[in-house]
Amino acid sequence: MELWTEYEGRTIDNVFPLTKLLRPQGRSAFFLTSNGTGVPRIIRLVEPHFDEEEILARWRAVASLNHPNLLKLEKFGQVWLDGAPLLYAVMEPVDANLADVLVNQRLTLPDARQLATSLNSALEVLHSNGFVHEHVDPANVYAVGEVVKLRSDCIRECPEDREGQDLKLRDLHDFGVVLLQSLTQERTLEAATRDLPLAAPFNGIVRNAMSGKWGFSEIRTALDSPATPRVAVPEARGVGSAAAPARSVSVPVSASAEPGSLEPARTAEPGHSDLPGVSDLHRPSDLPNRSDRTARSDQPRRSDQPGRADLVDEELEEQPRFGLGAKPLLVIGLAVILVLWLGWHFLSSRPATPAGTQPAGTPQVQAAATPAATAAVPATSPAVRIATATTPPADSHEQWRVIAYTYRRQDQARHKAAVVAEAHPDLRAEVFTPTGRAPYLVSLGGAMSRDEAYALAERARHEGLPHDTYAQNYNTGRSR
Repeated sequence: MELWTEYEGRTIDNVFPLTKLLRPQGRSAFFLTSNGTGVPRIIRLVEPHFDEEEILARWRAVASLNHPNLLKLEKFGQVWLDGAPLLYAVMEPVDANLADVLVNQRLTLPDARQLATSLNSALEVLHSNGFVHEHVDPANVYAVGEVVKLRSDCIRECPEDREGQDLKLRDLHDFGVVLLQSLTQERTLEAATRDLPLAAPFNGIVRNAMSGKWGFSEIRTALDSPATPRVAVPEARGVGSAAAPARSVSVPVSASAEPGSLEPARTAEPGHSDLPGVSDLHRPSDLPNRSDRTARSDQPRRSDQPGRADLVDEELEEQPRFGLGAKPLLVIGLAVILVLWLGWHFLSSRPATPAGTQPAGTPQVQAAATPAATAAVPATSPAVRIATATTPPADSHEQWRVIAYTYRRQDQARHKAAVVAEAHPDLRAEVFTPTGRAPYLVSLGGAMSRDEAYALAERARHEGLPHDTYAQNYNTGRSR
């Protein structure tokens, strides 16, 4: 989204330079930054919709939990840029990402056991403290040192009604899917038929978590059973590589679960692969990785997967990954993967592409707003027709809207609304502004009731629009 590129080169809170836009996502964006000492990390910016305190309260709450399996928010707050408020959250540096591992290989049984133990613990503490995650996915699971961590900036409060119970069950279902993917590289039991039944205790955990029959205590009991012997799993061949021998990836449960460490533990087995760099927040060539820092004397430098096109030559010399065994083959493989990714990225970012091409697992921040005069720009075709809405009646409580995208400039919002309207005419995209000025929101379906808005938001996500598409009441300030 053009809006966020304008922030590159700026500095947040006089400490965090926005060196590179990694990924825009609706009213959020992720940038590569540092803490002033050259240590790379990710910073998330959020453009608030009158919900600054709500978002900051969530971040304060998750920080106060200080759970070893939740990705730490090192600093967060509010700043003003160009006269507009922005919220920011700086995440601790990560070493690796589960989604990247699963592209090339499955986890071994010991790895899967630590993964399940860590995610079960993180989700249990969130649910017991009144939160839900809603983004449990391999792309949101990281390695920091020797500890598995779940991304924490995207949590939200859990409703107390039936909807809240359904959201908790969805987190458990998604936990089971992540575990299934880790063991089979498939997202459904039907697709994983040839690998079933899974080894104990995972067969029972996966099935009962996905069906909602088991809760955290039952899963924990199953995981506390005797450890499963290590099994080597052959890796898939990388692009441009020769057949690699069978190997395993070890992620044993860490004895010291301090918040600042989580990476798969190293083993003495040749060809061992750690979880490679971040994929959910940015593309392979943008990976900020703890191994980019100066190596510590008490810990060997980490190696990274192919796709880290920004690595320096000295790092490449240290990284014989996927059984290549020779630097020329590794460099060729990196180049081929980068070329393929660039082609895919170019095609997927063309304006004619449907608006919902953004990957799943993206951050979802719910907004709250105050009553205000509104203006709407319906987009029933690429030639957007402009219309104006009046202030809602004082006694009306049903002014819900579904928001898919956020822009600072009206022309950008109108263009996106026209693209969405052409690809999804049934969603009736329009440009909406609650204040008569920026931000300009791409809204779906116009004003409606709460139930209609929730249903439309769910339908829009199913049709491919961003995962963080949300519903908000612009008359009472309630949001989802």
